[in-house]
Amino acid sequence: MSTLRRDWPPLAERINTSLPKGTDPLVAQWMGLVAKAAQMNLDADDALPHRAFVELIAEARGFDSTEQHTIGDAFDHLQLAIELADDVADWDDDVERERPHVQLLSQIPAGARPALPIASTLACAACVAKIGGDRIALTLSKMTAIGSRMVVGQGRDDEEGQIALASGEQALLLGLPMWLDSATTAHEQQEFDTWARAWGLTWELAQRVKERRARPSQLANAMERCRELWPDIVPFRRGEALAMATLMPSGMS
Repeated sequence: MSTLRRDWPPLAERINTSLPKGTDPLVAQWMGLVAKAAQMNLDADDALPHRAFVELIAEARGFDSTEQHTIGDAFDHLQLAIELADDVADWDDDVERERPHVQLLSQIPAGARPALPIASTLACAACVAKIGGDRIALTLSKMTAIGSRMVVGQGRDDEEGQIALASGEQALLLGLPMWLDSATTAHEQQEFDTWARAWGLTWELAQRVKERRARPSQLANAMERCRELWPDIVPFRRGEALAMATLMPSGMS
């Protein structure tokens, strides 16, 4: 287990307390079910949660504790939208494989499932807006661009293209605090983005190895590529919060 894991309340509780005022109670209830389903995956993986990752970057970039928490809330909502979109896309396969989260999500009307990520995405945007500053438009633009490429990835027929555009692009979203930080340089962003794409590929490959749909050697090669591309920026350097020795080989989910 990562020594950086933090003892937050369950994801469903965090989602409920950070939803914007005016959210329909039924939608809030459905989002809670999605969060419980996502929590199953988090509990199954002995890894650093995405929220921990973005909050640690936010702390290193100089955001105060309230801003770090808000950025964490934003990523919770964003991750929920991605999880549900993925579940909707893989619904038939998940039902056939009898994956445990299907029972929870079956409580949400079938017609509402594809639309629910809209509510989660807007909740994420509301959290981002709380940070203020002159980088809000840039941040939302980057989120939109990455999200659109992930959508294209979900529609790809070839496995390699799907992994690169879905999981590879998804990891770029971990740069959320860097987009909000006006001190982030182009060099820092490029170093992070290059590494993040490689890091994201390992997520999907790890899952496919578990399901015997990929060879362990493929994952090993991808992990080695991550090591080669490890960013020489705060807080990824040796001795810092997200140094290579901390994140690998345990990884995160």
